[in-house]
Amino acid sequence: MRQAATDYNSLVDDEKKTGVYEASNLVPGKQGFRFMGNSYSKISAKFDELISRIEDLNKRYAALSPASPLPIPTFTSKADGQVYLNTLLETDTTWIMNELVHGTIVVVYDPDEGDPVPELIGDSYVTEQAQEIEVNKLRMWVQGPSAAAIQQDIQLIQRIEPGNVDLTDVTSLPFYRNDLSLTQYNTSSRTYIVYSEAHVIIEIIPNQIPQGVTSLSTDELEVKARALIALYDPGVDLSKLTPVPGSKTGTYFFRWENRTKPVLDDGMSYPFIQVGLNGDGELLNYYNTLPLAR
Repeated sequence: MRQAATDYNSLVDDEKKTGVYEASNLVPGKQGFRFMGNSYSKISAKFDELISRIEDLNKRYAALSPASPLPIPTFTSKADGQVYLNTLLETDTTWIMNELVHGTIVVVYDPDEGDPVPELIGDSYVTEQAQEIEVNKLRMWVQGPSAAAIQQDIQLIQRIEPGNVDLTDVTSLPFYRNDLSLTQYNTSSRTYIVYSEAHVIIEIIPNQIPQGVTSLSTDELEVKARALIALYDPGVDLSKLTPVPGSKTGTYFFRWENRTKPVLDDGMSYPFIQVGLNGDGELLNYYNTLPLAR
């Protein structure tokens, strides 16, 4: 990693001698520089390659030198857990700021920042990853649903896709509802977002978008979309909703809106259910914001 960073920084120095750049003011009293035109394109591509290389090598280093799990106390209430989580987040932020100066790092020129920036490597990276894992575990326990609710969510997903289901995040989606938290699960092939209070699937996104050709008619695709909705949320009555279909090359969207409800928190979308399919009827995406209506 150090050698890769040295080689990249040497390339930056060479490009500065022969390429095009301009000075830039970063903060009062500090000046950087930004490449322009072909020079920017060249260095930006090399920077992306470097960061990808460092990420790969960091993961390999972590596999050879795993960090010990951080001890997290046991809490009797989520309120106590939240207090500890807040303290842990503050401590971790202070640690990272110190580590970026005194830890195991490489300093490389960022063409978008116009200035050298530090990147954690080796032991500092391993420790940072361990802290992040423990913080996320605690955050999901504090902010997420109960163990019983999680099990119900998993059973809901396994009814659609048998196999292993992992809880991966507790997330808020402000373009749906600013005041709700949703739960994210991952299978081997998809990401599921679930509204755990009602045990309803809000989103399904395949990990890899299928590449199909147009072989089914629009009517056949709509039949497929309706069947998927009946599988994913059997309680939805499409006859009470307003159809708003759409399509673009090779992609077909079957959408129904509840226009009797206020718009969602994005300020423009009525609560809706939507299935996106390719021409072969393979799932591209599924959204169901009907349970999030106010």
